[in-house]
Amino acid sequence: MNASLEMFDEIDGKRLLAMEPQEIRWMQNLKKAFYESDNAFSNGHAADLAFPEICKAVDVAATLQLSLQGPVSNWTPPTTKNNKRKFIDFVHCEVPTSQNGGLDIELIDARTHEPVSYSFGELIYAIRCMVHENENLNSDENADYHVTLDWGVPKHGLFGVVRDGRLICNANAFWWRLREVLAKFILGTEMFMAFERGDGSFSIHCDPELKSVHPNDGRHWLIPQRKSELVTPQ
Repeated sequence: MNASLEMFDEIDGKRLLAMEPQEIRWMQNLKKAFYESDNAFSNGHAADLAFPEICKAVDVAATLQLSLQGPVSNWTPPTTKNNKRKFIDFVHCEVPTSQNGGLDIELIDARTHEPVSYSFGELIYAIRCMVHENENLNSDENADYHVTLDWGVPKHGLFGVVRDGRLICNANAFWWRLREVLAKFILGTEMFMAFERGDGSFSIHCDPELKSVHPNDGRHWLIPQRKSELVTPQ
């Protein structure tokens, strides 16, 4: 994890230890979706489940983050409006916006045939919406959309290729980057809670091998299956 702690702005340890029951459930749901995405990746089902689950995790994390920025007194859950803005803002707490030197790409919308610009967070949200609609975005199956996913490229390969206003994403690279953002939020939350409790030791280390945050309290890491990080899921 890098040194930036922007995703924890307006959140302190005391507030974390005073989580509402609903916030605790959100944290568990976040860990579960994170785990299910890892499990799909490691077991060769990335093309079917890895992105739906990791986008679900981002949805929950964005809601939880916003909730934790508010006081416990007279607590109410965040509004269900502006979910797109919440999702994108959460991603850009860690990934630079186009205004700050991050991704800025123009494509041709497959539905309207009009030009559309994307930051990294906006691109991920577009993917999230399509997989939520059960659309097939696998590039090797000739998906009819202006953003498709190629799971055959190693994560350290090209981030993507644009052809005729359509982007073929390096699905491994996109997935791993989202995973890093979520792991930082989960582990950072637990670190601040441990520090506030006065625990004698704690770790914020993210092992580069494929592991997963376990959804049950007390077992933060589970190794579902050891594989090289450059394995190409089938």
